[in-house]
Amino acid sequence: MVFFMKVVIDTSSLLSLVRYYLPFDKQKILFETVKTKIANGEILVIDKIIEECRYISKGIVLDALSFLSDKAFNKTHKLPLNTAFILPPAPAKFYRMVDNNFLTLTNLVGV
Repeated sequence: MVFFMKVVIDTSSLLSLVRYYLPFDKQKILFETVKTKIANGEILVIDKIIEECRYISKGIVLDALSFLSDKAFNKTHKLPLNTAFILPPAPAKFYRMVDNNFLTLTNLVGV
């Protein structure tokens, strides 16, 4: 059995990939690798990242990685992930639960 680690990529990483690495990828090896990993679900792209990529550096990320805005590709691979299912439904209650259940070191030592 083979296990793959899943990674959520951020806007800054996509921008760095497009600016600093893809210009040297003449044979499109890196481009195809990233595209395959996104298609396989090893690299997760959420909807807020795609939305942010539209406005960062005049949309250079979506221009270079055109498959991220391709409706057929997105539909086939169920992209981008919807953040409505990621965020807690009642944020205030969730944050109180986090505060109550996770103790800091100062709470443990009594300082």
